[in-house]
Amino acid sequence: MQLLTELVVLSDNPIYLKKLFSYMEKSKAAILLSAIKDNEAMISAHVDKDLLDKTKLTLAKLHGYKNLIYEEEQKGSDKNTKKITDWQNKIFHYQHQYDSIKEIIKANYPKYYDLSIAPTTLEMDSVIAQLKKNEVLIEYTILEDQLLIMALTPEKQLFKKINLDSKTLNQWIDEIRSTLVIEQFANFDREKYNTFVSSSQQLYQNLLKPVESVIAGKNLIIIPDEKLGYVPFEILLTEREQRWENTNVRTTKCCPISSKNMQLNMPIQLR
Repeated sequence: MQLLTELVVLSDNPIYLKKLFSYMEKSKAAILLSAIKDNEAMISAHVDKDLLDKTKLTLAKLHGYKNLIYEEEQKGSDKNTKKITDWQNKIFHYQHQYDSIKEIIKANYPKYYDLSIAPTTLEMDSVIAQLKKNEVLIEYTILEDQLLIMALTPEKQLFKKINLDSKTLNQWIDEIRSTLVIEQFANFDREKYNTFVSSSQQLYQNLLKPVESVIAGKNLIIIPDEKLGYVPFEILLTEREQRWENTNVRTTKCCPISSKNMQLNMPIQLR
């Protein structure tokens, strides 16, 4: 991986870029396929709509409970272990349900199973061919001391290697996630505000700033890695706060993207 990365950086040979994309994509194949397939592909496979809806709901529940556990773990000694255990049991239930659904789809709709569920990887050219002119696919891979970013559009492919250790990256993510927990709002003091602003701006500078030249005004398809899946990209700040003279007013500039031009998996309400 390290050698291939260096070859991409030092060479303009597109073969190296394609090989690196393939390497990055393998671990996130299921997410990538889900992001770039549209409803027409599902309909053409003639899959029962109720079964599709049940599949989506089950996956949403799985991701939702995993997210709840992650957020509860961020509370440290104040975390509710009873809630975590309950959510873990629900994850076990919905994982079993999803496995059963996959078997039904495999037996009755093999075309759709091969298209959307069976483990598959795509080549870079195939992904680019499915992107619309106003779409950019950004894929991240976290290494121990580097962050790799691949941005693909129908017209241009961009690769960036950021010297950033995973411990620091995870710290920034944990800091903004902890400030977004609803229970924290009542105690959102100046220190928490400053922490949020700093970590949010650092994330923007390392995640989106390197590819600004290709994402401006585009719809983003983001393929995260590890904890990046918990980052709400639309709240990242492009600049640090500014303090006006003789006043206590502070301003920040938000990331110029929103949920309207990002493909996001929005969590459903869980009970």
